[in-house]
Amino acid sequence: MTILMSSRKLYADLLILAHSMENDLKLNNLKNSDQNVYACIVLLSKDGNRQAHLSEIKAHELTKHLSTPSIYNALRTLIKCGLIKKQGTARSGLYALSK
Repeated sequence: MTILMSSRKLYADLLILAHSMENDLKLNNLKNSDQNVYACIVLLSKDGNRQAHLSEIKAHELTKHLSTPSIYNALRTLIKCGLIKKQGTARSGLYALSK
């Protein structure tokens, strides 16, 4: 029983930390799908050191449950918010973190 309570307490503490970080990064007004796509791009781009390709984004653990239209909507939202930018040609499918 102690282990279960510890796991629940840890989960609650992590959730508070996550909400605090969302506020700090100005992600708190984004939908969950937008946040997942943003986190996916952060991970795939090695925190901004490379570009993330759309095919990688669609296949990633954080986003593979999202529909293609949801991913495109999230990408548009993130671009509009200035969190990411599209790179290459209109059809390249490359995205990078905004600096």
